[in-house]
Amino acid sequence: LEEELTEQVQQMDDYAFEELVNRLIAAMGFGRHKTTKKSADGGIDGVVYGDALGLNVVYVQAKHYAPGNNVQSATVQQFIGAAKGRNGVFVTSSDFTKGARKEAENTGTSSHIALINGKEFVGYLIKYGIAIKTRRTYHLREVDKDYFAELNDCYAQG
Repeated sequence: LEEELTEQVQQMDDYAFEELVNRLIAAMGFGRHKTTKKSADGGIDGVVYGDALGLNVVYVQAKHYAPGNNVQSATVQQFIGAAKGRNGVFVTSSDFTKGARKEAENTGTSSHIALINGKEFVGYLIKYGIAIKTRRTYHLREVDKDYFAELNDCYAQG
């Protein structure tokens, strides 16, 4: 499933990837989201809201890169600047360089920037049931003998 999902993600249109990223972040407990326009987005690809009033806002950056084309520290710096002191999530279909990871750790403000690489992204898609479907579910049942033992012990003492 991970391999097939990774392949589908790699084949996506860049803007469709941005929308998928925003949908995932929203599903991770935020709720509503807004994907920014395709061009002149000011370095922000989406906004997710954690409350009905929009007070808990997180900015999203998505980079749909080929495997091996890792996000550099300068790109993370640009996102930090565009986030203007707000929390952010930076997602890539590839990975981050060590410098990029260090840049995200040291924002120098009260904001936090979470980084999600391609492997983690696919894992989250699976965990939150985004872009996947369940074909069949099996329930294997057996008698819970411990349940009966506890019940018998409880009433045998009384």
